[in-house]
Amino acid sequence: MAKNDLTVKSYMNNLLEDENIEQLILFIDSAPVEKIRRYLYILSEIFPNKIVISPKEFELIQYILTHNKFLETESISDFIRALNTIKFDKLQQKQIIDLIFSNINLLSKYCDFELNMLIINIVDSEYFINQMMMVAKNSLSIHLKKYLLSFISNESEFLQDCSQHRIDDIKKLLNSS
Repeated sequence: MAKNDLTVKSYMNNLLEDENIEQLILFIDSAPVEKIRRYLYILSEIFPNKIVISPKEFELIQYILTHNKFLETESISDFIRALNTIKFDKLQQKQIIDLIFSNINLLSKYCDFELNMLIINIVDSEYFINQMMMVAKNSLSIHLKKYLLSFISNESEFLQDCSQHRIDDIKKLLNSS
């Protein structure tokens, strides 16, 4: 890690420890475009540093998951991986689920296994199938089709309580479009 990275990491860590989330959001949001990927990776190394997070820390997650400039970086997968350690309450789960599905096209481009694990940890399988059915009926990018087919194939245990007929319908929709 470069000296500048250590400085950035220390600064971010201090902001997190002080729960100065607004300043942390301002810092990463104002980063030059070429630094966003690196800053998001560094943030993923230190955040979260606990299993249960504060409402302010949750605001940071929401902020990152609602802005394309973060979602369009390869290091979003590191951030999603870090989220898998958090025990979200029901309201937080619902909000994260909504953010995932509203941004599934971008997230699926840069995340695979990490996104699968987050979905499995916080989403009900029937709800997932319903959302995927709606998504599959729209025009899909190649990477989203690939991601969804891969999810269905690799996460069969998660989907075992779902109707095989519905899963087959989704596969048909994905393969036909």
